[in-house]
Amino acid sequence: MNALTILNREFAADRLFETGCHPYQEIVISTRCRIARNRADTPFPHRLSDEQRNALAEESVDCFRESDFFRAGQVAEIASLDGRSRETYIEHRLLSPQMDFNRSGAFLMTSSDGCLSLLINEEDHYRVQVIFPGLQIGLAVKHAMRFTDELAQNMQLAWDKDYGYLTASPSNAGAGIRVSALVHLRGLASTGRLNDAIIAAQVVGCSVRGVYGEGSEAVAEIYQISNQWNSGIEEQEIIARVESAVGYMIAQERQARESILGSPIRRAALKADVLTALEQLVETDMSLAEAASLLSDYRWAAAEKIVAGDLSECDRLLAIVTTGMIMRNKKHHGIVALNENIQRETIRMWVQAMVSRIQGA
Repeated sequence: MNALTILNREFAADRLFETGCHPYQEIVISTRCRIARNRADTPFPHRLSDEQRNALAEESVDCFRESDFFRAGQVAEIASLDGRSRETYIEHRLLSPQMDFNRSGAFLMTSSDGCLSLLINEEDHYRVQVIFPGLQIGLAVKHAMRFTDELAQNMQLAWDKDYGYLTASPSNAGAGIRVSALVHLRGLASTGRLNDAIIAAQVVGCSVRGVYGEGSEAVAEIYQISNQWNSGIEEQEIIARVESAVGYMIAQERQARESILGSPIRRAALKADVLTALEQLVETDMSLAEAASLLSDYRWAAAEKIVAGDLSECDRLLAIVTTGMIMRNKKHHGIVALNENIQRETIRMWVQAMVSRIQGA
């Protein structure tokens, strides 16, 4: 079994890690649009009985299974997923590590390409999500709104003339939309200018958090930039704020990378450091934290064309490593992390392939 077979994890929704040239991929790993909607005159999921949640879920799955968006996709009952399946969905950012995996009546529907998903009975009755590789905010929002419009045609949604769309969390009420970009800020972290850039993003109404948003930590210098508020703000203004914050981060990160790698000597030094670290890790056991640090350096060097490498392949493995680190602290949710020996072997096989690629370049 080769490294790519292991990395695939037997999961069809692989568009997020599709090999190719994606917009601003050297810094932006992915773009996500998430829209929260609830049924009118129906209590939020946490106020429903198990029987009521199951009935809502059954009706919803039957309805949307016939939609063009999900007809060829997958349906999964969250409480029935084993630990490996949960981790795989989290790696693809289709589920959150903070959710209650034992709640009855919670389902996940995914499109055939994995770009579109519908989470039923988590915090809200419906969470529509679209995720694309690279920076594609406008396309992600447009795609998510297309299905949300279909959702509105099939049922009456909870909406108030003063507050907008009603949601379980007051911070999501209003437009009910969360737009985010996952960015790799290795240069800003190295120059000590990251905090200043985060403050600047907050000024325009955006949050900068860890890999999985609120309550999560930053791993491998990867951060999520998203809108802070929904209430009293139109959809287009939310998009404009996130685009402004992400654009600023990209410009600052590019400046930071140029200041560090502006000379051939420094570029050669980074290549030597990355290759040495890769070779050492082939021969030794490593912690997930050490693997994350190495992958961050490798992604940086590959993005700057200092070493040969596929950024999508690197992002796939980063997702495995960062999820593994976070899951170790989530056992109270019933999540069983993948055996670390399997994770190490996956990483080691990938590292061996990377060393051969760099040496052959």
